[in-house]
Amino acid sequence: LQGKEAMIAIDAKNYKIVTIPVEPADRNITVDSTFMSITDYNVAGTLKIAYKGYAAWDIGMSMMYNNKSEDREKAVKALTARGSNKYRQNSYNILLNEKGNKDVFINADFTIDDYVQKVGKQYYVNMNLDRNFEDNRVNDPERKVPYFYDYKYKTKEIVMLGIPKGYKVTHLPTDAQGAADGLWNYKISYKADKTQVTLTKEYELNTISVSPAKFAENNKMVDDLKNLYKESVVLTGK
Repeated sequence: LQGKEAMIAIDAKNYKIVTIPVEPADRNITVDSTFMSITDYNVAGTLKIAYKGYAAWDIGMSMMYNNKSEDREKAVKALTARGSNKYRQNSYNILLNEKGNKDVFINADFTIDDYVQKVGKQYYVNMNLDRNFEDNRVNDPERKVPYFYDYKYKTKEIVMLGIPKGYKVTHLPTDAQGAADGLWNYKISYKADKTQVTLTKEYELNTISVSPAKFAENNKMVDDLKNLYKESVVLTGK
């Protein structure tokens, strides 16, 4: 309903037509932090997610209807799942603030089996556990109506990979960024020291609709991101 007109009844004979305001992206923020370590071909880790704004409200409403422990666990797993379909949520806790902005916080421990490629003395690890905007390509060339989003938002993802003892980083993917005017943008950066590799990704959606005239620009951004998501960090042992 954001950006649409609404009628407010004042009394039996009077009313007012108003435009429902569109909330800016910085009112809807998600910060997702993951730390993971390698065990042979598997990874194990912990994650923390903080939701603010509409995403938090959606989760709060969902939890009202998923009040049984098994239903709530499935709902939380849908939010925390990452990496591959072998993601396993070992434990979690969720904090739903009932006052103020009603922010939501989730913590979880997880494992992902067979996630790491190991060739000789090298580990290949794709740190893109989540892949924002990957499915936002408009594939219908005949579409005449806009592609809609629920709301504007910002997302920041931080993934930290512990470097196993005796290994060092021998390849880091190149940093990248992209922007489509009036639509959305992203920044991706990798950093490494002797103990860990850190991947930071930032996204900002600045619209609630993509017009057909912008489909090609949107699709190119999605395709560029999908290629970036394929890149892996390489760790080499002695």
